[in-house]
Amino acid sequence: MDESSEKSGLSGRLPDEILVDPDRMHGTPVFLGTRVPVSHLFDYLAGGDSIQTFLDDFPGVSRAQVEAVLRSVGHRLQDAPAAA
Repeated sequence: MDESSEKSGLSGRLPDEILVDPDRMHGTPVFLGTRVPVSHLFDYLAGGDSIQTFLDDFPGVSRAQVEAVLRSVGHRLQDAPAAA
């Protein structure tokens, strides 16, 4: 896990739906079986788009993959130490 993840308290194992491979997209986390960066999902959601809009724009990503990533992030946030 990279240094920024460790500092934020969100370090740990990535869900199986995410691939980090230095030979694919320079190590950018992508949805497994695609070249779609996971960050695109969060960009869409932050911009007010729905999960369905994201899935429509990236048909190689499944709803199950998106839900697994969101669950994983949610669990990590719940388990993260509170800020002092």
